[in-house]
Amino acid sequence: MRTSRLVIVSNRAPLEMVRGPQGVHAQRTVGGLAAALDDALRAHDGTWIAWVGQHASDDLRPETTGLAYPIRAVRLKEREISDYYAGFSNQVLWPLCHMFPSRCRIQQNYWTAYRAANERFAAAVQASVMPGDLVWIHDFHLCLVPGLLRSAGVPARLGVFWHIPFPPPTVFGILRWREELLSGLLGADLLAFQTDADVRNFLASVRQYLDVPVLDDPPSVRLGWRRCPSASITSTSGRRHPSRPPESVRRACGTTSAARWCCSGSTASTTPRGSSSGCAASSVSSSGSPGGGVGSASSR
Repeated sequence: MRTSRLVIVSNRAPLEMVRGPQGVHAQRTVGGLAAALDDALRAHDGTWIAWVGQHASDDLRPETTGLAYPIRAVRLKEREISDYYAGFSNQVLWPLCHMFPSRCRIQQNYWTAYRAANERFAAAVQASVMPGDLVWIHDFHLCLVPGLLRSAGVPARLGVFWHIPFPPPTVFGILRWREELLSGLLGADLLAFQTDADVRNFLASVRQYLDVPVLDDPPSVRLGWRRCPSASITSTSGRRHPSRPPESVRRACGTTSAARWCCSGSTASTTPRGSSSGCAASSVSSSGSPGGGVGSASSR
């Protein structure tokens, strides 16, 4: 019987293909996300899906990278990289989520590129996963990917970890694409945030901008369009390096061993306030600084 694989999806991979005097070669990054997930990828026959630079001509196999798992390269056009990454991700979502809306440069072309890039990531995931796989999507660069995968009927369990603060609805609401971003995130079976306040802000935004019922006890969102009709938002207080993942995580992912990777290197609680089937969101914490790549907790 085939065991579930772990599929990590992030904007950047734990290495980048760069051009040097001797030609194109792989350059490793270290720390943070890459270090925390390395053991889990090894244990669960993992694959990492990410953009690995303009010089990647093909998917990267372990024998050429020195990693224990393959990397499926997402190919982005130069303008997409500029407008999706430097534009919408770093000049719109980053300052907005850190409560600096006045610093946002909201442009239609940024959003168009962001949506196109998310479609490319989703297509790469869809081509890679098999029934029962665990797909763990990281950070604000890929808000639309869970919804795209859910709409495509991808037969995998989907998780998202949001590495930066989530703003209150009065701030998040300045985006004209707020409904599409929230709906995209709610395509996941599990949403993990850093703090209880982030969970509350996310729920408040869903309550205000989406036409779906939001309950407070237990915190939950009712999604009639979902294959699994209810989404449970579980907020917990954290502690360092739990011996076992939160109940909400275990239920969303199916088994303790299969879920343990999502808590690796982070904090999480072993005392949930409530959980149910569907999209669960818990608060975990991670350290890191703005501007980091895959080597930091925030993969900006």
